[in-house]
Amino acid sequence: MLDLQTTYTATAIKKVIQDFKKLLYTIDISTQIIYLGYLAFALLNGSGVFIANAVLAVLSLAYFVFFLCVTKGGKNVDGNSSKKVVATVFKNAKRIIKLYTLGIAVYGVFTTVSTELNPLSLLLCCFMIVGWVLSLVFDVAIKIIESRFGLVGEAIQADVDNLLKPARSVGNFFKKMTGQEVEPEREPTKNILMLDKKIEERKEAQQKEKAAILKEQKAQRKKSSGLFAKKQKPEETQTPLTKKEQKAMQKAAKKAEKENKKAMQKNQTEREKPEKKQKRRKSKDGTINTER
Repeated sequence: MLDLQTTYTATAIKKVIQDFKKLLYTIDISTQIIYLGYLAFALLNGSGVFIANAVLAVLSLAYFVFFLCVTKGGKNVDGNSSKKVVATVFKNAKRIIKLYTLGIAVYGVFTTVSTELNPLSLLLCCFMIVGWVLSLVFDVAIKIIESRFGLVGEAIQADVDNLLKPARSVGNFFKKMTGQEVEPEREPTKNILMLDKKIEERKEAQQKEKAAILKEQKAQRKKSSGLFAKKQKPEETQTPLTKKEQKAMQKAAKKAEKENKKAMQKNQTEREKPEKKQKRRKSKDGTINTER
């Protein structure tokens, strides 16, 4: 069975996610340095509550050192550790630190506004707010990308399994014939079940769309054939004649026959007249010659 973890697609997806995590790591480091810088400036300048500044500075420095140790200075941005306790503490600390840094940002804005306005403290407060927002946005974006790329990876694996299914079934048949063990089919995950449902819904939608198109084409053909029949109906079908109309047509036909006969007789008599005149002339010439 094909191992998707060793394919080029999976490697490319992991590389993209890792690049985003490195960017998030850089933002987190920069934001924590800004927090430490602001708290150090507050301690030196005497703005705000001294004890609160000192406690916040110690906690921020401790988390910063812990963060660098677990991530190994950027070599292990995920914070994975062989010790489950360290990995669990780091995972929970990353969630809590969002609220902690937001509290520092709010505290910094409050102390900057309530005390004398200092351009440097104001600038640091702005950087803290921007850093916190960017960190939150990239953190959420990376989680979404990881889940979506995981879905894409499983979909690619399912497509590959479908392509290799005929060859695999033949191989399993020969394995059974030779008594070898056959690899069991992997159970579909939640993502695959969800994709199967989406595919079925899309197929049903396509079938409905095709049926609607065929129905519309059939209606158009029926409409066009009806219009063609309406146009040819007056020419093809005639209303039956009444008895009076039939008698009138017979009389008109007889009258036309009589007129045709008369015309033919008249033409025949006109042809016969010149022939008779010629005969009379011949006969006259004959008598004259005999007398001489």
